[in-house]
Amino acid sequence: MLVDAGASYQGYGSDVTRTWIKGSGPTASAFKALVDGVERMQKRLCEQVKLDAPYEALHDESHRQVAGILREVGIAKASADSLVSSGVTRSFFPHGLGHSLGLQTHDVGCALTKPRADNPFLRNTSKIAVGQVFTIEPGIYFIDALLAPLRNNPEIDWRLVDALSDLGGVRIEDDLLVTEGASTTRNFTREHLPLGGGAV
Repeated sequence: MLVDAGASYQGYGSDVTRTWIKGSGPTASAFKALVDGVERMQKRLCEQVKLDAPYEALHDESHRQVAGILREVGIAKASADSLVSSGVTRSFFPHGLGHSLGLQTHDVGCALTKPRADNPFLRNTSKIAVGQVFTIEPGIYFIDALLAPLRNNPEIDWRLVDALSDLGGVRIEDDLLVTEGASTTRNFTREHLPLGGGAV
């Protein structure tokens, strides 16, 4: 089950996503490993937010970490560098790592410049600065139209992909405020929603 929801508070938007799996057997176990991998990656990316760093660099790091998860779960065999450079990770993770939050759920405050051509859907292209509020929301999905061009790739376990496709995919999303403190961010989501993804 994937829940993508939010609420308004004092005129400001929020956006939170969690994914859970219920059941047993090889497919459920593989999907749980995928959910657990994305949960760990999402936490690491939140910890890697640094003042004055380009958000796009964090997005690039998310693709390197997606490649690692695809390898760990057994979906792909190629090296992590190859999975990123050949565009495989972008077929499994087609959207940007996150977006600005403000008066709108998908606000425009952090998208003042265009992303690189290989990141066309990235909605946050700013340098990370105090006072920004944005999401960190990596995911891995099984979208037939995006995966179809990869079908001849022998480095992908298509039997596993097909088994997982019925479950749709995984996303874990938190809302962060950039601060001046030593921790750099305040994670509104995990302060108020301690549940992670995983098994139900």
